[in-house]
Amino acid sequence: MRRHGSPQDRQIPVIGGPQTGEVTAAWYPIAGQHEDPLSHVGAPSALWRGLSWFSKVRCKVRRICCAPIQLHWTEPNRPGSMGRAFREQRMTGRLRRRETESGQALVEMAIVLPLLLLVLTGIMQFGVLLSGQIALVNGVRQAARYGSVLQTASPGAATTAGGQVGAQLEVVLSSGMPGYQNARLTDWSVCYESYENPGSSPQSYSVRLTVSATYKHALFVPIIAQIIDGIDGSFDDGFTLHASELFRVENPPLPTNVISPATCVNKP
Repeated sequence: MRRHGSPQDRQIPVIGGPQTGEVTAAWYPIAGQHEDPLSHVGAPSALWRGLSWFSKVRCKVRRICCAPIQLHWTEPNRPGSMGRAFREQRMTGRLRRRETESGQALVEMAIVLPLLLLVLTGIMQFGVLLSGQIALVNGVRQAARYGSVLQTASPGAATTAGGQVGAQLEVVLSSGMPGYQNARLTDWSVCYESYENPGSSPQSYSVRLTVSATYKHALFVPIIAQIIDGIDGSFDDGFTLHASELFRVENPPLPTNVISPATCVNKP
């Protein structure tokens, strides 16, 4: 005979064991006060309190109203026929939750996917721009290094050397920058200028070389192109890259300030 709220009285599925005297457990999604079902068999109250605490914690996490775990003695030779119904009920609830979760995931994906693609394509576009900037800096540096070994002791020599440095710059960029287009190299400048050596006695002068270049890098991602096109101040389907390098020309010390003001050569 069951006591303290048997499953027949309350119509709640219970997982029963086939052996006499076996203790089984079940979850009861009901509200209200519950008695200690083990009080009449002398079970330790600490066990009941522990099971009740575990049940309440789990219910709080799952945000459903569940009663504590109730333990019952099964009758002799009763196989616990309600266990199958209980398992089927749980499986049905799980399937229903999976269908709901799959529909929710589809909606979330529809919202997040465009933003994710925008971020990924933006990373690709900025990566290409960064690659172009690095190639431009390397090309300007190599051209300046090339021009630093040309003898420039007069403005005429500086003009000649400036043309050679500019041609070398275009050659280096064409081989080192991915997708290089000479038409997008909007400007380059090569300037030679003499300056006084500090602390020199007698007074002497040296020559410094400044090489700079400006390149309009193409934008190939449609939405990202419209977003960042105007950052450089102009909407021309390109992003402005700039680089400049300063080198000392390997000339012997000059007795006079022969290249002053600076002699510059620009892209024709």
